[in-house]
Amino acid sequence: MLGLHNPDLAETPADSFESIEQGYGDLNRTVSHLFETNNPPTEIELSALRDLVSHGNARKAQLNAAIAAALQPISSVAELITEWDALDEQLLKCKAALAPIRSMPTELLSLVFSFALLVPCDTLHADPPLWTLGQVCRRWRTILLSQPIFWAKVDLDFALRADETKFRLQTQLQRSGALPLDIDLLCDDDKSFTAHEQRLTRILAASSRRWERVSLYGHYSLYDYLDRVRDRLPLLRELHIMLRSPGHGNYTLNIFQSAPKLRHVFINMGYSTAPLTVILPFEQLLRFGGSNSWEGHLNTLGSACNLVDCALEICSTAATPASRIVLPHLLRLSLTNSAFLACLETPVLEDLYCPGPTLALASFLERLPSKLRKLFMHGSDSVHQSPFDIPPILQAAPTISHLGIRILKHAEDLLSDLTRIITSLETITIDLEDCDGFDDAGRYVAMVESQWRAGRLRTVHICSSDSFFSMPSWERMERLRGEGMEISWYSRTQLLLDLTPPHLHVLYAKI
Repeated sequence: MLGLHNPDLAETPADSFESIEQGYGDLNRTVSHLFETNNPPTEIELSALRDLVSHGNARKAQLNAAIAAALQPISSVAELITEWDALDEQLLKCKAALAPIRSMPTELLSLVFSFALLVPCDTLHADPPLWTLGQVCRRWRTILLSQPIFWAKVDLDFALRADETKFRLQTQLQRSGALPLDIDLLCDDDKSFTAHEQRLTRILAASSRRWERVSLYGHYSLYDYLDRVRDRLPLLRELHIMLRSPGHGNYTLNIFQSAPKLRHVFINMGYSTAPLTVILPFEQLLRFGGSNSWEGHLNTLGSACNLVDCALEICSTAATPASRIVLPHLLRLSLTNSAFLACLETPVLEDLYCPGPTLALASFLERLPSKLRKLFMHGSDSVHQSPFDIPPILQAAPTISHLGIRILKHAEDLLSDLTRIITSLETITIDLEDCDGFDDAGRYVAMVESQWRAGRLRTVHICSSDSFFSMPSWERMERLRGEGMEISWYSRTQLLLDLTPPHLHVLYAKI
């Protein structure tokens, strides 16, 4: 607090000292109302605040000098210190009023809020960001209340926030106006609803005509209190269901069968549970993801003839049906069992993510028209892989421009053959973690260099052990990076998550 003794300041004339004090007081009265709000200052007030800080710093300097010089009497020093402390507190308020966030335009602040509201609230008993932001200041609350879009995202998590109130839910639905709603409803999947949770669920169900996106997670009894939404879903476009069904038999859910705008559906993705049958307007779906038995998926896909994206977690095996299911518009497919490909005809498929290499995959590609541009073969503990199975697969898909492949031990020749087999590669993702016995990493680098020199290969994603590449090989890769090639290093667990579109993630696929 106390400054060093400054003779120049200590000898400041009294009239100058009083002039600074008077000017400070006048400016303080001009902007003092800003200290009680978070409102943006005007241009005149900004200028006054800056002058106030300047006068305040000068006054503090004089006080420091006076305190250092006035060692006696002690009472005079105490008065100076008290004034110094009060001045310092006031300057902090001035600097807060000058903070950039105070002058941030409402439009930009609204954009910041929209990103903040995307952050999930996963802390026990914590208020969601929507309610927390509104308690910061009057201006922030006014912004939130003036834009119904902020209130259109309804997050009811009974597992984390059992104290959710009826008043707050009704208030949010009212403040959202007539906008379509984005609903997340989560409950404990091991127990039935409490009476309080039942009431809140019924309140939410009463707004079903405004539901546009819905995510439901929990115990199967949840749907007993959503029955009133049947035939009252005119806006529903996207549906996520993760349902812990009863342990006995197959549970059927039929409250979403009438939804004229429904296009995207995901059922029990990444959620190990008993098979679930959902009656839906499958013929109008464009994107589907589900975890089910082999037969369950066949029954679903038989009606979903307009799918564009599909992700299948297959929980059982079965014999190939007498006839194949035709999906004439399917562009992207991800699945956990490549044997299921024998059941499908996909004439325009472009992207495929599946275990491999397998005979089932090779057979599928042989009868697939040459339109496949991306093939990502992730490993699976249940699939016996051999490096000699890979060339026939790649030869059956000469149009591939994005390749993801896992190389096993003793596959040195395969690395050299890749250049000869595929001449259209633009991106290659290659997992070399199991190639500890492969000492000549130069073969891999040579393949990358040859594709780069040919003018096609642009991006390389690598998963390898630290000891795989020798120093000369590292240096060659760094030279390629310097020439403009994009080279990224991944761990095995990152590959699937980063290089597969989120809606095509499957639980049991292992890189």
